[in-house]
Amino acid sequence: MSIWGLIAGVFAQCTLAGIQGMLGIFAIASIVDRRTLNAVEQAVLPHCFWLLPAVPLAVAGLLVVAWFVRPGLLSYWWHALPLLTSGLFLVYAMVKMD
Repeated sequence: MSIWGLIAGVFAQCTLAGIQGMLGIFAIASIVDRRTLNAVEQAVLPHCFWLLPAVPLAVAGLLVVAWFVRPGLLSYWWHALPLLTSGLFLVYAMVKMD
């Protein structure tokens, strides 16, 4: 990965962190508004609010460290991890809003 690819990837991950933060806020507010939560959901949902934006920021940091240690083609696959977490949260939110 070139330095320009790294800069673009880190910028994309930081942007995705903001988007996932807003996704967490509005999805959790919608879930809480539509139904009452049990004890497990009350414990898990606040952590989802903080973990959703933290995953892309952690991946951005990991990409920077990996670029300095060993720039390689496998670092491109790390960009899929935040997309996977947002997809899983969206599926969870859709099921819970039913």
